[in-house]
Amino acid sequence: MPLIPPSDWPTVPRGVLPAATVTVTEALGAAPLELYYDLDGGFAGTSFETIAPNDRTDISGADLHAVAMPSMNIKPAATRRVPDGSRQRAELLESMRQVPADVALPEANPHVLQAGWDFYCACRRVLKDPGAQRSDPWVTATKLAARKRPLLIRSATPSSGRRSDATPTHFA
Repeated sequence: MPLIPPSDWPTVPRGVLPAATVTVTEALGAAPLELYYDLDGGFAGTSFETIAPNDRTDISGADLHAVAMPSMNIKPAATRRVPDGSRQRAELLESMRQVPADVALPEANPHVLQAGWDFYCACRRVLKDPGAQRSDPWVTATKLAARKRPLLIRSATPSSGRRSDATPTHFA
């Protein structure tokens, strides 16, 4: 059964998916991923996955620490907003609870995909620096969402590029 995206998601232009598949395949072939996740190595991959606690029903300081391990920058205000009883924390946890923890991306229906997108957007809002003229923590938000829902939301290693136009077509 083909997956039908929500009607308000933009259409991926013809030719983008095959080109993206080639790029990803080449990148995966060039990257020694086993070193990134080696328990005895000096990279952050294993730490991201294993720093405890990693409770699938809560977001804590341990999650922010795990997300920060692969060179992500989490501002002090966000580290106070997430673990305390703020309105933003409540919104973040409620959006996370709408995303089933046991559904993988290939099995996700449009409702689950939308809930995952909403959770990612809530992560972006809570991590955003309200005092900054430009603040778009899309990579950090993706990593936080991926740590809490790893079957549905995948995260690559940190990118040196920035995208401020993240839309559902970039949600991966």
